[in-house]
Amino acid sequence: LCYMYVTDFVQHSDELEMLRGSLDQMQSGIILLDGSLNAQFMNRAVRELWHVSDETAERKPAYAELANDARNTGALGVPPEQLEEMIAGRIAVVRAGDPAPIDIPHADGRTIRSQCSVLPHGGRMVTYTDVTDLVSRANRYEQLATVDPLTGLSNRRAFDALAAAEWSRFQRYHRPLSLILMDVDRFKSINDRLGHESGDAALRHIAALCIEGKRSPDLVARIGGDEFALLLPETNSEQARKVAERVRLAIADRPSFLGDVEADDSRITVSIGIATATASMSGPGALMRAADERLYEAKKAGRNCSMVARDADGRWRDAAE
Repeated sequence: LCYMYVTDFVQHSDELEMLRGSLDQMQSGIILLDGSLNAQFMNRAVRELWHVSDETAERKPAYAELANDARNTGALGVPPEQLEEMIAGRIAVVRAGDPAPIDIPHADGRTIRSQCSVLPHGGRMVTYTDVTDLVSRANRYEQLATVDPLTGLSNRRAFDALAAAEWSRFQRYHRPLSLILMDVDRFKSINDRLGHESGDAALRHIAALCIEGKRSPDLVARIGGDEFALLLPETNSEQARKVAERVRLAIADRPSFLGDVEADDSRITVSIGIATATASMSGPGALMRAADERLYEAKKAGRNCSMVARDADGRWRDAAE
């Protein structure tokens, strides 16, 4: 017969049970892994989140097994072709102990942020937090910062960022890049005669026709009051001319921007300037200035036309010629 004091053991056991109970009450999911990356503890939130049964949790499975179970549980909200990459990425992050947060789409539409911490004994603590509202709010702020609220097109800020990226690609790979600037003819008179609501309707009408006339890789933006821009990657001067004329004629041929009303007051036209990037240009600002110069010449030439380049005599050429 042997007698010994076990007060400390009982106390530690009680403390551990209290800790496990507290972790089970947390809304965030928590997985504690040992040095071999086996799951020593999974709280209730993480088991419910990733559809882990109590029996599986009691086995203390390897983290790789838990991640791979996503194929069967259907908890990940990613397309089938992206599933393997997502699983492999989650396993690699935990093995490396990378603390960078990762946003994981859940099958129920939520966004779950995962973060890994390295524990002193070489294990890992992986936490999962629902950040759906945070991500949704960030997306709304991003939209407010980059989308023109009247037309739904990209605004000047978004246009400048994409133009800079395309310019870098033009410089690196020497691929053609063109820009179309478009201005509504006598827009002030539309506001004066028909009111600002009609002026807004005219801008929305032009935005819709620009989207209709552009190609899939092209970017359409409203960069000023009544000024629009189309950035055309992989597009030379002749191809840009065809796009510009297609959009210009579509706008000029529509009987009215106020629907089917046959009225001369509600007809609009646009003037267009076209420029193509060259090695001598200093950057996207120079490309913009070149297109703006051509737009000015289109206005001088009588409006409702596209100016694309100078001919051999130094004269401006109408893109419709």
